[in-house]
Amino acid sequence: MFAIVLLLVSLVHDAFSGPPPAAVPVADPVPYESVTESERLYHDDRAQTIRGVIQEINTITLKDNARFSQLSLHTDDRVVPVHLGPSWFMVENRHLLELDVGREVEVRGSFETLAGQPVFVAAQITNDRRDQAMRLRRADGMPVWVGGEYIP
Repeated sequence: MFAIVLLLVSLVHDAFSGPPPAAVPVADPVPYESVTESERLYHDDRAQTIRGVIQEINTITLKDNARFSQLSLHTDDRVVPVHLGPSWFMVENRHLLELDVGREVEVRGSFETLAGQPVFVAAQITNDRRDQAMRLRRADGMPVWVGGEYIP
């Protein structure tokens, strides 16, 4: 029942929130089948913090047509794909954290393999001035967008 309510809220939100953000490239390949698999992606026991400059921000469309935000983070020695959260969630909470190309950020998360490719699954992201932060996943891996907690 709760899942149906979330789906309806999402559909109503999408219908009345206007067009999606303009010119968002869609990355390929699809990292996993469904948005419902997201809670199994993050592992707090393997968490670490990386820091770098946002090189690119993309939207990935999953096989169930859910759209997820991902950014490319240029660290000291490589470019790391960082898996964030559903695009609707990132848009609704953009007031919490400015994510722009060229901005330095710090990300706590865990490295995982999706579709045979390494990706960093973000649990929290903080800007370079450390005055803005966004929590994406709890320590148990549960994404905050499924509800149950207040996002400051």
